[in-house]
Amino acid sequence: MNGSSTASAGSSSALRTAAPSRAAGRGGGGGGGGAAGAAAPPPAGGGAPARGGRAALCGRAPHRPPASQIRERFPALRPAPDEIGLYEPGAGFVVPEASVEAHLALARRAGADLRFEEPVTHWEPGRVTTARGTYETGHVVLCPGPWAPELLGDLGIPFEVERQVQFYFTPDETLAGYPVYIWDRDTGFYGFPEHDGAVKVAFHHGGEICTPETVDRTVRAHEVEAIANATRSPMPGLAGTFQRAATCMYTNTADRHFVIARHPEHDDVTVACGFSGHGFKFAPVVGEILADLTIDGATRHPIALFDPARLRGGA
Repeated sequence: MNGSSTASAGSSSALRTAAPSRAAGRGGGGGGGGAAGAAAPPPAGGGAPARGGRAALCGRAPHRPPASQIRERFPALRPAPDEIGLYEPGAGFVVPEASVEAHLALARRAGADLRFEEPVTHWEPGRVTTARGTYETGHVVLCPGPWAPELLGDLGIPFEVERQVQFYFTPDETLAGYPVYIWDRDTGFYGFPEHDGAVKVAFHHGGEICTPETVDRTVRAHEVEAIANATRSPMPGLAGTFQRAATCMYTNTADRHFVIARHPEHDDVTVACGFSGHGFKFAPVVGEILADLTIDGATRHPIALFDPARLRGGA
């Protein structure tokens, strides 16, 4: 979901928020939400400047409002007095299904040959084999998601696939126009504004380890109860009436950062995987990076952080 979180020693919890949703949506979101920056505790020696709550949350630059300002501006958010937020007015909310459809439409318009429900069974430089046939190409780009452990085992990276559950509720109080939010607690959760009569909320990590073949798609009552209990204190009106739930999978790296690079053993193969539950919002720029690496062999974007060498051999 968000960028890396940094907090000073002694911090017990923090709230991250993005700006209220907009029809067009600015920014991106893992699973559909714009993201704030890093969570942080109150600065040493005092909290944020004591300005009016609404005025303090209307600026353009990211800033750290205290609990009182958050409660005044967004009454459904109930941070404890010792909690502080990080608010990013320039972020927003993107509906993932519509975003994916838009990306596919643009690709098709540009001449892409889109194939679906066609499992990849093998790849090698210049060739990809699927359940339906073999395709030859000058450059292979592999973005295998939770199939990374199987298809990219030669990288020597210990990918871990994790089951996650997304929950949808009809809230007891309106969350329309609210920001995307992440509560950085021991039982932290994230969620999105009210959209189409529902709010989406989920835990970020902490799910069962699985594979695409063994993932349990059944969501049980105790899981619904767990997320409702986690939200009850900080957002008591969120988990009103349960509507539905759906499972998904995170493909995690040890440091929760991505893997984006030319394959270390094949110059004509590029890989992108290990997005660790916060990759969706970066889809446009990741696509640009992959195009750069495929066509030019390099990119202007700073991707040294995503070099697979940092993780090889179980590091």
